[in-house]
Amino acid sequence: MPFPLRLHGRSTLLIHYGFLAGMGIKAVDGALELTAGIVLLWVSVPQIDEWVSRITSSELSEDPQDFFAQMLQHGAAHLSVEAKRLATVYLLIEGTVKLLLVLGLVRGLRWSYPVGLGLLGLFCIYQSLRLVQAFSPILAVLALINLAVMVLIAVEWRLQSRLRL
Repeated sequence: MPFPLRLHGRSTLLIHYGFLAGMGIKAVDGALELTAGIVLLWVSVPQIDEWVSRITSSELSEDPQDFFAQMLQHGAAHLSVEAKRLATVYLLIEGTVKLLLVLGLVRGLRWSYPVGLGLLGLFCIYQSLRLVQAFSPILAVLALINLAVMVLIAVEWRLQSRLRL
């Protein structure tokens, strides 16, 4: 935490801690995406389908109408090699970028604020285009989280710019 000693005022501190919490969420998100991308590099589409069937079979035997289990099975059954490849590349790039940006933002590197806003903005645009093509509640939530983190980055950037003057 490079800046708390220079931050003054209760609301400013709360905003800063909100920013740090957002960065924590993004760090976990980036690490999970990077891990998922690495796993996808090594598993085949039939293995994914088998794993999902194994994981969801007990839940569906108890509740055949379970929305999430059905959604997972449907997604795995219709997963193509090309879709897996796209998901792998997307997860590897987004996970790596998020982790590097969080590192820069938490360290207070000036360049990381506009770069972070720009890249998260691009991710939001991409997610929005994907949502228009095929709505996904999970992707919609991720896009909203990205937007909220963008607001936190912008507010933190403004606070830090004011404090440097």
